[in-house]
Amino acid sequence: MKTIPIRASDSTIEKINYIREALQCSRADVLEVCATIVYSAIVAEQKKEGRKHNEFHG
Repeated sequence: MKTIPIRASDSTIEKINYIREALQCSRADVLEVCATIVYSAIVAEQKKEGRKHNEFHG
């Protein structure tokens, strides 16, 4: 497994470039993956909140 040297202080563009270079893919590919991760996290959080709501009101 390859370690990608990303620091919290890096700019967003620097982070994208580190990932792009490490994976040898386009910037658009990196952005698509990031968007998918964020979308998945939002959906998971909404499902979790929905279960809490149903348990409370169920």
